[in-house]
Amino acid sequence: MHALREHLYSLDFPTHPGYDKTQIRQVQKVVLDMGVQVCRILERHGLPYFITNGTLIGAALYESFVPWDDDFDLFLFDDTYDEAMDVLQAELPSHLIVHGIRNDPLYFPAWNRIKNLQSQALDSGLYNPDNRLLKFPCLSVDLYRIKKIPADGVDLYKVNEALAFFDKKHRFGILTGEEYTDQVDPLLQKKHALEALSAVGAQDDVYMFMVMLKQALRPDEIFPLKRYTLDGHSFWGPQSSDALLSSLYGPDYRNIPAYEQRNTRFSEVRWVSPTDH
Repeated sequence: MHALREHLYSLDFPTHPGYDKTQIRQVQKVVLDMGVQVCRILERHGLPYFITNGTLIGAALYESFVPWDDDFDLFLFDDTYDEAMDVLQAELPSHLIVHGIRNDPLYFPAWNRIKNLQSQALDSGLYNPDNRLLKFPCLSVDLYRIKKIPADGVDLYKVNEALAFFDKKHRFGILTGEEYTDQVDPLLQKKHALEALSAVGAQDDVYMFMVMLKQALRPDEIFPLKRYTLDGHSFWGPQSSDALLSSLYGPDYRNIPAYEQRNTRFSEVRWVSPTDH
């Protein structure tokens, strides 16, 4: 593990003017502390979570952040998600807030984020350029909402999630009517076709998250949760990191990406007082 980590940190990756490797490492320490605070609150209240995405890659393969990863990723479960948001809002320190539709009228993602008001972070546009339209451009912890659904309902679930996403963006004025129609019409056709299919009988439940997961996860691939180490801190993660990471990134997730694919989420970060927002 130590040799792998040393090799990883010897690799070069693209940076932005004013956002160099030293600053990125400082950001990683801040978002790690944010993740620790979020997870310890959830653990005190018995609210389950598990690390995912780049955070899990770092923990499972290197026990450290991937050098170009500058956020923190968690899955929370649908049936306890709203309770978790209430608990976090009540117990996080004042410079950390739950960012969602309650405090941002244009908030279109299907999950909430924890934002650090002592930072200002310019989104690089790596995932969704429209993120720049949202309030609180700060360092973040993503709180993805994973749902348990029947195995034969996965395709319909993904279509409904996509429809809800485009509907919000249209209602908020982010998409024009023409853009909305271009996105939604094919989805509605697929939705009607899926609803017309006859049920094939009871199937086991699986866990799914929008279209980010390429394959649904079986319960035994998530449970029992187990502990992973990331930069000296312990977090709950899935029983099979391989199953989750393969679903997210494909079977080659262990391969270090090409130089041009080693991208940071942010292109600039600076430290501010919360009163500057």
